[in-house]
Amino acid sequence: MANSNKNILLTRLNDLFEKPVYTSLKVYTKGNKIYVLKDLDFQTYILIIPQAPLNENQSNALLSLGYKELREKINYENYFNYSDASSRNQLIDTIDSIFTKIFKVESERKWRYSLHTGMAALKDNKTPLLTMSERLERNKRKRRRLKIICNDITYSLALSVIIFLIFFNENLIDSLTIKTSLIVFGVSFGIIKIGQFVMKLKVSSFGKKRFLSTEYSNYFKQNGFNKKGDRYTGLMQGFSVELMFSEYHNCMITVYHKEIGWDNVLKMPKGKRFSSTSYNWTGKFYSQKLIKLRLPKEKILYEAKDFVELIISQEIEK
Repeated sequence: MANSNKNILLTRLNDLFEKPVYTSLKVYTKGNKIYVLKDLDFQTYILIIPQAPLNENQSNALLSLGYKELREKINYENYFNYSDASSRNQLIDTIDSIFTKIFKVESERKWRYSLHTGMAALKDNKTPLLTMSERLERNKRKRRRLKIICNDITYSLALSVIIFLIFFNENLIDSLTIKTSLIVFGVSFGIIKIGQFVMKLKVSSFGKKRFLSTEYSNYFKQNGFNKKGDRYTGLMQGFSVELMFSEYHNCMITVYHKEIGWDNVLKMPKGKRFSSTSYNWTGKFYSQKLIKLRLPKEKILYEAKDFVELIISQEIEK
Protein backbone atom coordinates (compact mmCIF):
# COMPACT_ATOMS: atom_id res chain seq x y z
CA MET A 1 0.00 0.00 0.00
CA ALA A 2 1.83 3.10 -1.31
CA ASN A 3 -0.80 5.48 0.09
CA SER A 4 0.56 6.92 3.36
CA ASN A 5 -2.94 7.31 4.81
CA LYS A 6 -3.58 3.62 4.28
CA ASN A 7 -0.24 2.70 5.82
CA ILE A 8 -0.94 4.80 8.90
CA LEU A 9 -4.48 3.41 9.13
CA LEU A 10 -3.06 -0.13 9.15
CA THR A 11 -0.86 0.80 12.12
CA ARG A 12 -3.78 2.42 13.94
CA LEU A 13 -6.01 -0.58 13.31
CA ASN A 14 -3.34 -2.91 14.70
CA ASP A 15 -3.28 -0.69 17.80
CA LEU A 16 -7.08 -0.96 17.99
CA PHE A 17 -7.10 -4.75 17.74
CA GLU A 18 -4.71 -4.98 20.69
CA LYS A 19 -7.16 -3.03 22.86
CA PRO A 20 -10.15 -4.47 24.80
CA VAL A 21 -13.47 -5.16 23.08
CA TYR A 22 -15.64 -2.04 22.53
CA THR A 23 -12.67 0.21 21.92
CA SER A 24 -13.28 2.52 18.98
CA LEU A 25 -10.91 4.11 16.46
CA LYS A 26 -12.19 7.38 15.01
CA VAL A 27 -10.78 8.17 11.56
CA TYR A 28 -11.68 11.69 10.42
CA THR A 29 -10.81 14.32 7.86
CA LYS A 30 -12.54 17.46 6.56
CA GLY A 31 -15.39 16.91 9.03
CA ASN A 32 -16.12 13.35 7.82
CA LYS A 33 -15.95 10.68 10.54
CA ILE A 34 -15.65 6.90 10.34
CA TYR A 35 -15.78 4.96 13.61
CA VAL A 36 -14.26 1.46 13.72
CA LEU A 37 -15.49 -0.35 16.84
CA LYS A 38 -13.75 -3.54 17.97
CA ASP A 39 -16.62 -5.98 18.51
CA LEU A 40 -16.95 -9.62 19.58
CA ASP A 41 -15.81 -12.62 17.52
CA PHE A 42 -13.23 -10.78 15.36
CA GLN A 43 -15.85 -8.35 14.11
CA THR A 44 -15.61 -4.61 13.65
CA TYR A 45 -18.65 -2.36 13.65
CA ILE A 46 -18.33 0.60 11.25
CA LEU A 47 -20.31 3.80 11.77
CA ILE A 48 -20.09 6.61 9.20
CA ILE A 49 -21.02 10.25 9.89
CA PRO A 50 -20.33 12.52 6.87
CA GLN A 51 -19.52 16.23 7.13
CA ALA A 52 -22.98 17.09 5.77
CA PRO A 53 -26.06 15.05 4.75
CA LEU A 54 -25.23 13.04 1.62
CA ASN A 55 -26.79 13.48 -1.77
CA GLU A 56 -28.57 10.63 -3.53
CA ASN A 57 -25.50 9.45 -5.46
CA GLN A 58 -23.28 9.39 -2.38
CA SER A 59 -25.91 7.52 -0.37
CA ASN A 60 -26.38 4.93 -3.12
CA ALA A 61 -22.60 4.46 -3.35
CA LEU A 62 -22.45 3.58 0.37
CA LEU A 63 -25.44 1.26 0.05
CA SER A 64 -23.72 -0.52 -2.84
CA LEU A 65 -20.74 -1.18 -0.53
CA GLY A 66 -23.07 -3.04 1.83
CA TYR A 67 -23.75 -0.25 4.31
CA LYS A 68 -27.12 0.10 5.98
CA GLU A 69 -28.72 3.53 6.30
CA LEU A 70 -29.45 4.12 10.00
CA ARG A 71 -30.55 7.74 9.71
CA GLU A 72 -31.46 9.11 6.32
CA LYS A 73 -28.39 10.55 4.56
CA ILE A 74 -26.38 11.05 7.80
CA ASN A 75 -25.66 7.71 9.59
CA TYR A 76 -24.53 4.44 7.98
CA GLU A 77 -23.37 1.17 9.53
CA ASN A 78 -21.69 -2.08 8.49
CA TYR A 79 -19.66 -4.98 9.91
CA PHE A 80 -16.22 -6.23 8.86
CA ASN A 81 -14.15 -9.20 9.90
CA TYR A 82 -10.55 -8.60 11.02
CA SER A 83 -9.34 -12.15 11.72
CA ASP A 84 -6.68 -12.17 8.95
CA ALA A 85 -4.51 -9.79 6.94
CA SER A 86 -6.71 -10.05 3.85
CA SER A 87 -9.85 -8.90 5.67
CA ARG A 88 -7.95 -6.03 7.32
CA ASN A 89 -6.62 -4.83 3.96
CA GLN A 90 -10.15 -4.99 2.55
CA LEU A 91 -11.39 -2.81 5.41
CA ILE A 92 -8.59 -0.28 4.77
CA ASP A 93 -9.32 -0.19 1.02
CA THR A 94 -13.01 0.38 1.75
CA ILE A 95 -12.32 3.29 4.11
CA ASP A 96 -9.94 4.82 1.58
CA SER A 97 -12.57 4.48 -1.15
CA ILE A 98 -15.23 6.13 1.04
CA PHE A 99 -13.03 9.13 1.83
CA THR A 100 -11.55 9.70 -1.63
CA LYS A 101 -14.30 8.56 -4.02
CA ILE A 102 -17.54 9.21 -2.12
CA PHE A 103 -16.61 12.13 0.18
CA LYS A 104 -14.17 13.56 -2.42
CA VAL A 105 -11.33 14.10 0.08
CA GLU A 106 -8.03 14.85 -1.67
CA SER A 107 -5.74 11.81 -1.63
CA GLU A 108 -2.85 13.92 -0.30
CA ARG A 109 -4.84 15.20 2.69
CA LYS A 110 -3.81 13.42 5.89
CA TRP A 111 -6.37 11.59 7.98
CA ARG A 112 -6.51 12.01 11.74
CA TYR A 113 -7.12 9.39 14.41
CA SER A 114 -8.21 8.97 18.03
CA LEU A 115 -8.84 5.91 20.22
CA HIS A 116 -11.70 5.77 22.73
CA THR A 117 -12.60 2.99 25.17
CA GLY A 118 -16.02 1.92 26.37
CA MET A 119 -17.73 2.80 23.08
CA ALA A 120 -20.31 0.00 22.94
CA ALA A 121 -23.02 2.69 22.83
CA LEU A 122 -21.98 3.41 19.23
CA LYS A 123 -23.93 0.34 18.13
CA ASP A 124 -26.92 1.13 20.33
CA ASN A 125 -27.45 4.80 19.60
CA LYS A 126 -31.17 5.50 19.31
CA THR A 127 -30.93 9.10 18.14
CA PRO A 128 -29.29 10.46 14.98
CA LEU A 129 -25.63 11.49 15.30
CA LEU A 130 -25.66 14.86 13.54
CA THR A 131 -23.21 15.90 10.88
CA MET A 132 -20.94 18.91 11.46
CA SER A 133 -23.11 21.17 9.28
CA GLU A 134 -26.26 20.10 11.16
CA ARG A 135 -24.62 20.78 14.54
CA LEU A 136 -23.60 24.26 13.40
CA GLU A 137 -27.15 25.02 12.26
CA ARG A 138 -28.64 23.66 15.50
CA ASN A 139 -26.29 25.80 17.60
CA LYS A 140 -27.23 28.89 15.58
CA ARG A 141 -30.93 28.26 16.31
CA LYS A 142 -30.21 27.81 20.02
CA ARG A 143 -28.27 31.07 20.15
CA ARG A 144 -31.09 32.93 18.40
CA ARG A 145 -33.68 31.59 20.87
CA LEU A 146 -31.41 32.43 23.81
CA LYS A 147 -30.99 36.03 22.60
CA ILE A 148 -34.77 36.42 22.48
CA ILE A 149 -35.19 35.19 26.06
CA CYS A 150 -32.03 36.52 27.72
CA ASN A 151 -31.24 40.15 26.91
CA ASP A 152 -31.03 43.53 28.66
CA ILE A 153 -34.71 44.31 28.05
CA THR A 154 -36.01 41.11 29.66
CA TYR A 155 -33.58 41.56 32.57
CA SER A 156 -34.81 45.15 33.01
CA LEU A 157 -38.46 44.07 32.94
CA ALA A 158 -37.78 41.45 35.60
CA LEU A 159 -35.98 44.01 37.78
CA SER A 160 -38.85 46.47 37.26
CA VAL A 161 -41.33 43.91 38.59
CA ILE A 162 -39.14 43.37 41.67
CA ILE A 163 -38.93 47.14 42.27
CA PHE A 164 -42.69 47.52 42.01
CA LEU A 165 -43.27 44.66 44.43
CA ILE A 166 -40.79 46.06 46.95
CA PHE A 167 -41.49 49.82 46.84
CA PHE A 168 -45.09 50.01 45.61
CA ASN A 169 -46.52 46.93 47.27
CA GLU A 170 -49.23 48.70 49.29
CA ASN A 171 -50.84 50.59 46.39
CA LEU A 172 -49.52 48.60 43.43
CA ILE A 173 -52.54 49.18 41.17
CA ASP A 174 -52.43 52.96 41.58
CA SER A 175 -48.69 53.00 40.87
CA LEU A 176 -48.96 51.23 37.52
CA THR A 177 -49.18 54.41 35.46
CA ILE A 178 -47.40 54.78 32.15
CA LYS A 179 -45.12 57.50 33.51
CA THR A 180 -44.12 55.57 36.65
CA SER A 181 -43.64 52.34 34.69
CA LEU A 182 -41.34 54.04 32.18
CA ILE A 183 -39.31 55.66 34.97
CA VAL A 184 -38.94 52.34 36.83
CA PHE A 185 -38.02 50.54 33.61
CA GLY A 186 -35.43 53.24 32.79
CA VAL A 187 -33.91 53.00 36.24
CA SER A 188 -33.84 49.19 35.97
CA PHE A 189 -32.17 49.36 32.57
CA GLY A 190 -29.54 51.73 33.95
CA ILE A 191 -28.89 49.46 36.94
CA ILE A 192 -28.44 46.47 34.61
CA LYS A 193 -25.96 48.36 32.40
CA ILE A 194 -23.97 49.73 35.35
CA GLY A 195 -23.89 46.28 36.95
CA GLN A 196 -22.63 44.73 33.72
CA PHE A 197 -19.90 47.37 33.41
CA VAL A 198 -18.70 46.92 37.02
CA MET A 199 -18.76 43.13 36.74
CA LYS A 200 -16.86 43.29 33.46
CA LEU A 201 -14.08 45.32 35.09
CA LYS A 202 -13.79 42.91 38.02
CA VAL A 203 -14.07 39.79 35.91
CA SER A 204 -11.58 41.12 33.34
CA SER A 205 -8.94 41.91 35.96
CA PHE A 206 -9.36 38.56 37.71
CA GLY A 207 -9.47 36.67 34.41
CA LYS A 208 -6.22 38.16 33.12
CA LYS A 209 -4.36 37.36 36.35
CA ARG A 210 -5.64 33.79 36.23
CA PHE A 211 -4.83 33.41 32.52
CA LEU A 212 -1.22 34.51 33.05
CA SER A 213 -0.77 32.63 36.34
CA THR A 214 1.86 29.94 36.95
CA GLU A 215 -0.86 27.27 37.01
CA TYR A 216 -2.03 28.14 33.49
CA SER A 217 1.51 28.76 32.23
CA ASN A 218 2.70 25.33 33.41
CA TYR A 219 -0.37 23.57 31.96
CA PHE A 220 -0.05 25.21 28.54
CA LYS A 221 3.72 24.51 28.53
CA GLN A 222 3.04 20.80 29.14
CA ASN A 223 0.85 20.90 26.04
CA GLY A 224 3.43 22.60 23.82
CA PHE A 225 2.60 26.28 24.41
CA ASN A 226 5.24 28.74 25.63
CA LYS A 227 4.42 32.02 27.36
CA LYS A 228 5.43 35.15 25.43
CA GLY A 229 4.39 38.35 27.18
CA ASP A 230 0.59 38.32 27.50
CA ARG A 231 0.03 35.27 25.28
CA TYR A 232 0.96 31.62 24.72
CA THR A 233 2.29 30.33 21.39
CA GLY A 234 2.49 26.77 20.11
CA LEU A 235 1.71 24.31 17.30
CA MET A 236 -1.41 22.21 16.72
CA GLN A 237 -1.48 19.78 13.81
CA GLY A 238 1.20 21.90 12.12
CA PHE A 239 -0.67 25.20 12.53
CA SER A 240 0.88 28.08 14.50
CA VAL A 241 -1.56 28.92 17.31
CA GLU A 242 -1.71 31.75 19.86
CA LEU A 243 -3.78 31.91 23.05
CA MET A 244 -4.24 35.46 24.30
CA PHE A 245 -6.34 37.14 26.98
CA SER A 246 -8.75 39.77 25.66
CA GLU A 247 -10.16 42.51 27.88
CA TYR A 248 -13.56 42.08 26.24
CA HIS A 249 -13.86 38.37 25.59
CA ASN A 250 -11.52 36.76 28.16
CA CYS A 251 -9.64 34.63 25.63
CA MET A 252 -8.81 34.91 21.95
CA ILE A 253 -7.50 32.02 19.84
CA THR A 254 -5.48 32.92 16.74
CA VAL A 255 -4.52 30.36 14.07
CA TYR A 256 -2.02 31.39 11.38
CA HIS A 257 -2.39 29.89 7.91
CA LYS A 258 -1.98 30.57 4.21
CA GLU A 259 -3.94 33.38 2.61
CA ILE A 260 -7.40 32.41 1.44
CA GLY A 261 -9.58 34.11 -1.14
CA TRP A 262 -12.25 36.60 -0.07
CA ASP A 263 -14.98 34.29 -1.42
CA ASN A 264 -13.82 31.63 1.05
CA VAL A 265 -13.68 34.20 3.85
CA LEU A 266 -17.35 35.02 3.29
CA LYS A 267 -18.24 31.32 3.52
CA MET A 268 -16.54 30.82 6.88
CA PRO A 269 -19.05 30.03 9.67
CA LYS A 270 -19.52 33.08 11.89
CA GLY A 271 -20.39 33.09 15.57
CA LYS A 272 -18.91 31.16 18.44
CA ARG A 273 -16.93 28.72 16.28
CA PHE A 274 -15.39 31.43 14.09
CA SER A 275 -15.01 35.20 14.53
CA SER A 276 -12.81 36.80 11.88
CA THR A 277 -10.00 36.34 9.39
CA SER A 278 -7.35 38.94 8.52
CA TYR A 279 -3.58 39.51 8.22
CA ASN A 280 -1.09 41.30 10.48
CA TRP A 281 1.59 43.91 9.72
CA THR A 282 4.13 41.21 8.76
CA GLY A 283 1.75 39.85 6.12
CA LYS A 284 0.85 36.69 8.04
CA PHE A 285 -2.71 35.54 7.45
CA TYR A 286 -4.74 34.33 10.41
CA SER A 287 -8.20 33.43 11.68
CA GLN A 288 -9.53 34.15 15.16
CA LYS A 289 -12.04 32.68 17.55
CA LEU A 290 -13.29 34.63 20.58
CA ILE A 291 -14.34 32.83 23.76
CA LYS A 292 -16.79 34.93 25.72
CA LEU A 293 -16.97 32.85 28.89
CA ARG A 294 -14.50 32.47 31.74
CA LEU A 295 -13.11 29.05 30.91
CA PRO A 296 -10.72 26.73 32.76
CA LYS A 297 -7.36 26.05 31.14
CA GLU A 298 -8.45 22.60 29.89
CA LYS A 299 -11.49 24.08 28.14
CA ILE A 300 -9.41 26.82 26.50
CA LEU A 301 -7.09 24.18 25.03
CA TYR A 302 -10.07 22.10 23.90
CA GLU A 303 -11.56 25.16 22.17
CA ALA A 304 -8.21 25.76 20.44
CA LYS A 305 -8.12 22.16 19.16
CA ASP A 306 -11.72 22.45 18.00
CA PHE A 307 -10.90 25.67 16.13
CA VAL A 308 -7.90 24.10 14.38
CA GLU A 309 -10.13 21.19 13.29
CA LEU A 310 -12.63 23.71 11.92
CA ILE A 311 -9.84 25.43 9.95
CA ILE A 312 -8.78 22.05 8.53
CA SER A 313 -12.38 21.13 7.66
CA GLN A 314 -12.61 24.38 5.65
CA GLU A 315 -9.63 23.18 3.54
CA ILE A 316 -7.37 26.00 4.72
CA GLU A 317 -3.68 25.11 4.42
CA LYS A 318 -0.87 25.82 6.87
